[in-house]
Amino acid sequence: MDKGGAGLNNDHDPAGLYTVIERLRALAIPFWLDSGVLLALVRDGQINPRDKDIDLGVEAAGLDALLAALPDLEKLGYRSLVLRYRGQVFCVGLEPIGRVADRRLTVSIHVFHRVGEWLWAPQTQLYVPPPAPDVYRGRRSRLGRWLCRRLEQQMYGRAEARLVPVPKRNSLVSRVLRFFYLRLDKGWLAETWPWREVYVPLTWQVPARLILPLGELQVAGRVYPVPARLEDYLAYRYGEWRRPVEAWYYWHDDGAVVHEKPLVVKKRLQKC
Repeated sequence: MDKGGAGLNNDHDPAGLYTVIERLRALAIPFWLDSGVLLALVRDGQINPRDKDIDLGVEAAGLDALLAALPDLEKLGYRSLVLRYRGQVFCVGLEPIGRVADRRLTVSIHVFHRVGEWLWAPQTQLYVPPPAPDVYRGRRSRLGRWLCRRLEQQMYGRAEARLVPVPKRNSLVSRVLRFFYLRLDKGWLAETWPWREVYVPLTWQVPARLILPLGELQVAGRVYPVPARLEDYLAYRYGEWRRPVEAWYYWHDDGAVVHEKPLVVKKRLQKC
C-alpha cells in the first residue's frame, strides 16, 4: 500500500520511529506497526503530534531474538523495560534517554501469541478518572473506591483530570507507582485484590488473518511493515477509522480489547 502524505515532518525522524524499525530490520526481527502510529500513517501520512508513544507488534516466536537485541537498541539512545504478565514477557518498552529524550517517543513492542486462527496479547489499564469511561466493570469495594480517589487526587489532580487524563509524572505517588510497576509482575498486580479494582487485566484478541503474513506501507518514500489486511484491521480496531475523533479510550473503544484475563482468553481460544 502506498501513501503519499507528509511523512515524518521535520528533522527526518523526530519521533525515532524509523531509527528503531531500521535497526529491528537489520537484526532480522519480524514486527509490524500497530495502534495509533499505524492509524496516523495510513490516514494522515504522518505521526499524530498528540501521540505519546509508538506501538509495534511482534509474534511470541520472535521474542527471544528481540530480547537478545536489546543491547543494540539501547545504543540508539533508549533504556529498555521488560514487562511480564504471569511470568511471560508481554511488552518490551524502549524509553528515550539523554539528548534524544525530549524529541523521541517511547516505543512499546507488544508480544502476540498465536492460538489457531487468533492472536492474543495481554494488556493492563490503570484507572483513569471521569470523563474517561471506567475500566473496571465490577462493583468496587470500599478500599477500591478509596484507591480511585487517591489516584485521582495525587496522580491527576481534579481539575486536570477533567481536561487531560494523563498522570502528573512528577508527583510522589506517580514515582512510587512507577518504581513498583517496573519491577512487579503485571499479572500478579492486575489479578490481586484490591489492586485489580484500579489496575485491570485486559486482552487484545485479533484474527490472525488480519495481521499475518505481514504487508507493507509506503509513506514519503519509506517502507513500513504493517498488518496484511490493513484496512480490515483498522476497521476491526477502530470502526470508522477514516474519521478522526476527539476522545478515544482503547479499553472502551478498541474493537480488539476483551475484558477478560489473558490466560482465560488463551484457554478459551484453545477450546475453539
